[in-house]
Amino acid sequence: MARRASFNLSVGEIIGTSFSVWFRNLIPFSMLSAIAMAPWVVVMLMAIDQGDENTMVVMLLVATLLGMLLMYVLTGAVTFGVVQQLRQKPTGFADVLNQGMKRLLPVLGTAFLAGLRILLFTLLLVIPGIIEFMRLYVAVPAAVMEGKSGGAAIERSIKLTNGSRWPIFGAVVVLWILQNIVERVSAVLLAAADPMVGVWSSIGIAIVLAPLSSCAIAVTYYLLRSGKEQVAPQEIAAVFD
Repeated sequence: MARRASFNLSVGEIIGTSFSVWFRNLIPFSMLSAIAMAPWVVVMLMAIDQGDENTMVVMLLVATLLGMLLMYVLTGAVTFGVVQQLRQKPTGFADVLNQGMKRLLPVLGTAFLAGLRILLFTLLLVIPGIIEFMRLYVAVPAAVMEGKSGGAAIERSIKLTNGSRWPIFGAVVVLWILQNIVERVSAVLLAAADPMVGVWSSIGIAIVLAPLSSCAIAVTYYLLRSGKEQVAPQEIAAVFD
């Protein structure tokens, strides 16, 4: 019996494929991001308008936690578009939005449980929180693509990412650095003319860049399924057919 070749997930493959899919779907994914992240934008603007510093800090914390949850929702919607792109069957904005809405409840359940676990581990120490984030990195795509939710999607992510968490961590760090550089430089340049221009530019850039992180999550899931488990593209997307 022939031995299956060992699978090695590559940081470069995650980043390169994510950028490629993101660029090709920049407008529809940005529109999805604007819809998904709208509550975060509202809370952020309310926090900035607060005169009391303590209240502002609390609201910014709420905005951060809300942003994390909404990023999972965005990932759930983007996953369909990413998989269709990778299997050479690109789809339109309406289809992506429709599939995202159909799987909203399983995604929300999975996102809440995953976010809670990551938060609890982070409260222990930062490092355990990072490790847990890597373990649960593809929980939402598992919920979308395999009809799982909650604990089942989390266990699926733990199994899929096992042995590939260092490359995932590397890709996350690289993307985080790139996104922060773009956001901070743009905000500083635009805020020089008007502080509120800087605020709005930061929010706008965050909305445009958010789908890139979601693409990376969906791409990682796809690469793990196709490489580690050697599942054909049409089988990965069978839930949509």
